[in-house]
Amino acid sequence: MLLSVFSLANRLSKASQVLAEFDRVMNNIEKAGKAEERENWKLHVKFQRELYEILARYFQVPFSNLS
Repeated sequence: MLLSVFSLANRLSKASQVLAEFDRVMNNIEKAGKAEERENWKLHVKFQRELYEILARYFQVPFSNLS
């Protein structure tokens, strides 16, 4: 019982970390919407790279498989 509580607490902790990082990336997207089209593309590529890194770090997904 105690092990499952710690396991769930660990998952909750990871999920909150991912949500915080995702929120930071989403704020960058808002900024991208206000930039010019060329800047939007650069910010989109940066967002995509950051999102893939977050997914790979927390969910053990190989970076090469995220396309």
